[in-house]
Amino acid sequence: MTKITRLAANGFKSFAKKTELSFGNGFNCVIGPNGSGKSNIMDALCFVLGKSSAKSMRAEKSANLIYNGGKKKNPSNSAEVAIFFDNSNKIFPLESKEIKVSRVIKKSGQSDYKINDKKMTRQQVIDLLSSAKIDPDGHNIILQGDITHFASMKPLERRLILEEIAGISVFEDKKNKALSELEKVDDKLTEANILLTERDAHLRELKKERDQAKKYLDLKNKIKDNKATYLHIQIKEKEENKNKIEKSVNDIESKIEKINSKIRSIKEEVEDKKEDIYSINKTLEEKGEKEQIGIREGITTIRTDLTEAKTRTETIKKELIKIEERKKQLEENISKNNKRIESIFKEKNQIDTKIVRLEKQTSSLNKKSIPSTDFTAKVNELANLKGESNGTFTNPSLARISSMSGVYGTISDLGRANSKYEVSLEVCAGARMKSVVTKDDRSAEECIKVLKSERLGIITFLPLNKIKQKNSNSSIESLKKISGVHGLAKNLIKYNKKYENAFSNIFGSTLIVDDISIARRIGIGRVRMVTLEGDLIEASGAMVGGYRRGVRIGFKKGEDNDDRALKLEQEIEFLRKGTSGLEEERRDIQAQIIELNSENGALESQINMLSDENERINKIVREHNKEKENFESELKELMFILKNESGNLKQSEKKEKQFYEKVKDLTNKRNKLTEEIDKRENILEFETEKIRKIEKKENELSIYRAKHIAELEGLQKEFEDYKDGKLRRNIKIDQLKKEISEFEKIVANLGNINMRALEIYEELVEEHQNLVEKTNKIKSEKLDVLDMIEEIEKKKTDIFLETHKEVNNKFKEIFHSLSTKGEASLVLENKETPLEGGVDMVVKITNNKHLDIRSLSGGEKTLVTLAFIFSIQEHNPASFYVLDEVDAALDKRNAEKLARLFKKYSENAQYVVISHNDSVITEADRLFGISMQEGISKITSLKL
Repeated sequence: MTKITRLAANGFKSFAKKTELSFGNGFNCVIGPNGSGKSNIMDALCFVLGKSSAKSMRAEKSANLIYNGGKKKNPSNSAEVAIFFDNSNKIFPLESKEIKVSRVIKKSGQSDYKINDKKMTRQQVIDLLSSAKIDPDGHNIILQGDITHFASMKPLERRLILEEIAGISVFEDKKNKALSELEKVDDKLTEANILLTERDAHLRELKKERDQAKKYLDLKNKIKDNKATYLHIQIKEKEENKNKIEKSVNDIESKIEKINSKIRSIKEEVEDKKEDIYSINKTLEEKGEKEQIGIREGITTIRTDLTEAKTRTETIKKELIKIEERKKQLEENISKNNKRIESIFKEKNQIDTKIVRLEKQTSSLNKKSIPSTDFTAKVNELANLKGESNGTFTNPSLARISSMSGVYGTISDLGRANSKYEVSLEVCAGARMKSVVTKDDRSAEECIKVLKSERLGIITFLPLNKIKQKNSNSSIESLKKISGVHGLAKNLIKYNKKYENAFSNIFGSTLIVDDISIARRIGIGRVRMVTLEGDLIEASGAMVGGYRRGVRIGFKKGEDNDDRALKLEQEIEFLRKGTSGLEEERRDIQAQIIELNSENGALESQINMLSDENERINKIVREHNKEKENFESELKELMFILKNESGNLKQSEKKEKQFYEKVKDLTNKRNKLTEEIDKRENILEFETEKIRKIEKKENELSIYRAKHIAELEGLQKEFEDYKDGKLRRNIKIDQLKKEISEFEKIVANLGNINMRALEIYEELVEEHQNLVEKTNKIKSEKLDVLDMIEEIEKKKTDIFLETHKEVNNKFKEIFHSLSTKGEASLVLENKETPLEGGVDMVVKITNNKHLDIRSLSGGEKTLVTLAFIFSIQEHNPASFYVLDEVDAALDKRNAEKLARLFKKYSENAQYVVISHNDSVITEADRLFGISMQEGISKITSLKL
């Protein structure tokens, strides 16, 4: 058995600095207020023991285990935790008396494991811990929440725990092997049955094939003799050819060796001359060749810079030419556009002149047609009903601006609708019903200035020259035909068409439907919809609805005026017939004016488009000008560089010439040696090329030889099948081929021949009998395997029941020591076949009432769960136990009992308990107090 002697952490969670805890043999207790970092000790233990999941250590990811610096400190670059184990009894397979297991994690999330400061893999650490029976996921380590997990554990999970501690997995392996063997036996049995069926059929057919095989055999012997003779002749020819080729290859290899000898001699001469050159170079170096090289490199650098500068200069000049050409083209485009704009303005002025002339004609017609007083009154009344005059303002701020120029009225004043749609339309528009329509943005600006200066509040304005229509969804037209759909909201309102943009902007593409069920049938989120009761379904899918107290804002005129308006229209039409001729002429003129205004609009669009294009071209020209300035600036710098570097080049070349004279003799000698080396190397290259050609020829011969050898070996291999044949003498190959062909045709005409029928008819009968005996033997083997599986299952069950009995007795004993309310036991769900059911934890209280653990209180669940955990630990004792706040749900009395139990067990094993319960703390042999100071955990130890 071993124990934890020390735990050291540095940069891990709240342990910013190196912190060390020295644990004693018995009962160690860690105390401290909530949030001080007590559980971080447990996390540190799990971390170094090899827990791979960061979430099991209360972190979203591994990098979060590193100290983050808090609010004022600097974060750590890495976190390291080390556990020191006592190895005085050589529990671990290492010589050192103390084993250090450490783990380091970096910000990238990568972990490094070490054993005695030597880098290891995680698996090597797990294997080392296993040698001392230390399991990172063992039941001797109880984390926060494990008590709840054990309490809510399903019966099947408890049975698996008992199986694990019973060690019956070895029997499961044996069972799996037996099942695998059974599968193989079944395959053999199936194969044997198939063979028996085949042999039965074979025996029936074999007898009649035997006679035909005798005739076939005679013919085959003749073919065999002829083929043996034919192959023998070919083999003899191939061997003669092979010998000739090998002689040629040997001659070539002799030539190659002579050339290689010459090449080696030349290489030796070259090496000697290179040594002479080396001596000269050394002398040159001593006399300043390094300086010469420096000058040469400087000249090369200058020349390179000059070349790059010249190249860049030419490039820039070309780019400047291109820029000028592009600018010229762009300026021509602007000129063309300006001429086109001027032409359009002339055309537009002509149209404006026509419009003025037509308006004068209309005015003249109006003077000719003077309606009666009754006709005028009716027209005014109808205009009021249709909302063609400004509405009435009631709000003070609205009343203040109502008389201002360009103000038409609010949306609610300028439209009218059937009363059945008032709620829907109010919800559709919302507060925008109060929006004021103005002639243009200038009128709206004047109104806003008045509201600001007089502090009259805020109003939303809709200037007709700026407000845009909302384009309706293309699919709405098909939706309007669905039953329960009344149509687009803006189409259910009557208003003067000059306010089209304002009404379209507010009511947009909203559909009016009967109710929400119709909206759902159309599709929530497909289009914006409002029901008749005022429930709103947004295109985003949001739904707004419920009980409404009433409409606060509505259109001033409703459906009640429709009949009156229709009657007035009929009366006006009757009065108008008297001047129908003038009215027809007036309409023609109005149509011409509308058409001319449309043409004017198109011309204005062209002017705007051309103006925009000119602005875009001007922007490009400005960019070209900026680019040109940059290029000209760079060109100026390059010209300076060219001038400066040219002077430097001349000086460097002059200096090089002076230096060159000093070492000219040595250089000439070196050059001569270099020339001689080049000559020798040319000879080497020539001789090498000669070898390559000869080797190529040799390779071709080798390939030819390999082909002959392959063909010869093929013939020899083929001859093996006919080596028993009799060789015929003094016969030609053509005669052999003819006879082979004739015999093979006769054999082919005989059909399919079973040659083995001559030899194995009686053998097949004996083989059939052997197969029958083999099948019977396989059936016997299958029964033996089934018996083995049954025996394994029985052993598994016996060992499981024995383990259950021992753990159950301990469970009862430990629970009795913790609670006086009753008895607890581990009950098998399926007593007949326990490995097919689970294990329940049942508590029998004093009134003989049995309760499942799920029916107990939090404290009672804790006691039962602790009894179960301790009973498992009793069955498989560990050298140390680590428990994190397992007493949290216990009252004082039960906590005292648990503390005494810790004290008792700590006599035989090391206990490290995290707690804030006074009853547990008083029983501890050693205390570790943890406090939090500026986000960093501090530890104080006390031996009692």
